[in-house]
Amino acid sequence: LLDAAKAGRLTSPDELRRQARRLAADPRSRARLVEFLRSWLNLDRLHELDKSDTAHPDFTPEIAADLRTSLELALQHAADSNGGDFKNLLNSNSIFMNTRLAQFYGATLPDSRPAAGSDTAVDSEFQMVKFEPEYRAGIVSHPFLLSGLAYLETSSPIHRGVFVSRGLLGRGVKPPPIAVAPTAPELSPELSTRERVTVQTSPDMCVNCHNLINSLGFALENFDAVGRYRSQEKGKAVDASGQYLQRSGQLVRFTGARELAEFLAESEETQRSFVRQLFHHMVQQPVLAWGPEAVDDLSKAFAGGKFQMQELQAEIAVRAALQGWSVSAPATAAVSSASGP
Repeated sequence: LLDAAKAGRLTSPDELRRQARRLAADPRSRARLVEFLRSWLNLDRLHELDKSDTAHPDFTPEIAADLRTSLELALQHAADSNGGDFKNLLNSNSIFMNTRLAQFYGATLPDSRPAAGSDTAVDSEFQMVKFEPEYRAGIVSHPFLLSGLAYLETSSPIHRGVFVSRGLLGRGVKPPPIAVAPTAPELSPELSTRERVTVQTSPDMCVNCHNLINSLGFALENFDAVGRYRSQEKGKAVDASGQYLQRSGQLVRFTGARELAEFLAESEETQRSFVRQLFHHMVQQPVLAWGPEAVDDLSKAFAGGKFQMQELQAEIAVRAALQGWSVSAPATAAVSSASGP
């Protein structure tokens, strides 16, 4: 890169793009991409996963630590494979598991079969395995996030809905006008979580935002507070149907995590939100500061590059370099003029 700069080649957009793609493929850049993905998912807020010993006695600190490792491996795999496939991050049907996680979630690992004459599975290192592909897809149904976005004993459609709406779709969600404590499950034991949340958020001051939040979170109600799949809660069939009114005015409906993930992977809102957040992470400025057309241009480049995250990194670097020069050139000229030759 220094040789190209000394030779004056970095003034050419084509050469800039070639260099940016080369650098984006470097392992050090992939590490930075993983760093961004952690920020995108706001993992810093999920320091510890703690659950009720009464409701989930087998959810141990070791399980919680394994879940974080599983998600970290998924992010690393997404950054390393095929230029960083963004859509696969959202709709993959595989997950990294070791023996402990497989036993907890009822999965089968190829390398954890019981040894001859034993009922105990052989401990296995983390490996990628298909896991409940009919119910799950990608990061939105990863047990680490589902557990983190839940209460000690019950799921939380509100926390999960805020994550999807604000974090993935990029929708602004205002804080509630007053502090509202969630209705304790024991105060309405006959109600499912969905029913209880619907009642709690029915007042006029809540319903405007929660029409958006709840419908997204309800699509993940097939998963309990530790991310285990369930088809029933309190003897009732789980209703995991949801809907989302897009900015275009089109209403989309989905049922369950897989249909939600498929919608998110194809949604222009998800893609544009990802572009905005990655630009801010790399350039440390909001993308609109670089012109009203910047999001459109980068989103088109993202789609043209088949949603490869490394390609988007390169395009952001090229745009920032070219536009940065055009902005800074007049100021540089003024300084030179004022200070003499």
